[in-house]
Amino acid sequence: MKKLVLVMSMLFYAVLFGQPQIYKSSLAPGGGSTTNGSLKMIYTAGENFVAEVQMSGLHLSEGFIGPDLANLMNIEGFLPLEGVSLYPNPVHDYVYLHFEKLGIYVVELYDLSGRPLDMFRVEKSMAKHDLRGLPSGVYVLLIKDTENRKAAVFKIRKD
Repeated sequence: MKKLVLVMSMLFYAVLFGQPQIYKSSLAPGGGSTTNGSLKMIYTAGENFVAEVQMSGLHLSEGFIGPDLANLMNIEGFLPLEGVSLYPNPVHDYVYLHFEKLGIYVVELYDLSGRPLDMFRVEKSMAKHDLRGLPSGVYVLLIKDTENRKAAVFKIRKD
C-alpha cells in the first residue's frame, strides 16, 4: 500500500509541477520486473502503454516500456530523418519506400523483440522490398542515413 501511495504521489507531483516529456509509444516483447531504490514495478507481456512521463530521474508510464529501441538499433543521438515515406501499411507482399532526397540509406527490419530480420541498402529515390516470407504480425522498419546521422523508424503491420 505504501508503494502505491508513493507512486501516486510522485505522479501527482509530476503532473502538477513538472513539465513532463511525453513519448509517442513503446512496445514490450515480454514481462518482468524492475527496481529503483525501494520502488519495484512488475509488468506483463502484451501490453501497449498510452503515455510516459520522465522528470528528475523518475520514469512513469501507463503499462510498461519495452527495450530501448534507439540503443538496440544503434541510432542513439541520431536526428529525425525527414522526407521518407512507405506504403502500403498494412503490407501484404511488398513495401514501397520513397525518399525525397537522394542518398545512401540503410534499411533494417526488426521483430518486436528487437531481433534483426533483414537489412538492405537503398541508393535511389524509390525501393520495393519483398516481405512475402514473413508471417503476419507487427514489425519495426528502421531507415538510417549514417553519413548525416539521421534515422526514421516505422511500425508496419504485415497481413
